[in-house]
Amino acid sequence: MNPGEIAVILALACAAGLAVRSLWRNRKAGGRCDGDCSRCGGCSHH
Repeated sequence: MNPGEIAVILALACAAGLAVRSLWRNRKAGGRCDGDCSRCGGCSHH
């Protein structure tokens, strides 16, 4: 593996970790936000 491949793998791992963390936080908070603020009448989705 060259340094470029390692950097790409690390970036993908970080992105996947952030996505999982976001999903976990929404689940724990009971969030049912699908990103469509017109459906729930308010938005805390950033």
